[in-house]
Amino acid sequence: MREFNIDEIRGREVNKVMEFKNPQDRKIVSIESIPVFEIGCEIHPDREIRYVLAVIKDTNGNSKLIARADNLSSHNDIFETFTPDIFEQFRTHPKPMGGGFISFNESEKSIKIYGTSTGFGQADHKKMAEILASAYPGWRIEIGN
Repeated sequence: MREFNIDEIRGREVNKVMEFKNPQDRKIVSIESIPVFEIGCEIHPDREIRYVLAVIKDTNGNSKLIARADNLSSHNDIFETFTPDIFEQFRTHPKPMGGGFISFNESEKSIKIYGTSTGFGQADHKKMAEILASAYPGWRIEIGN
């Protein structure tokens, strides 16, 4: 695993980070209002969670990269949690850009991003690191294969 220095990615702006427990808690008004990152589960230091990166586009051609993470049984299950909301609002389907795994170590303030989604292929872990750096400032982020 390669350690990813947060200072290398801190210069990029990440719009909004949100943690939700119930999908009904989300309100989508425009593509800008869609959170860049959502976690749908409790984070446990001894358990990895899956994540999916996706691109959404509105009818004006604006696009946005979003990430969702959860402890559901497959990357496809995670993808399906946000697809209906986006389709209902924008009449477009998000395009999956791959997936992987995240593990958190709160005591060391570190995050590891690694692995591949069987259904969607490997996500760009560097882009996921950029998103997580905004959500977890000061944490060390490592990227693996």
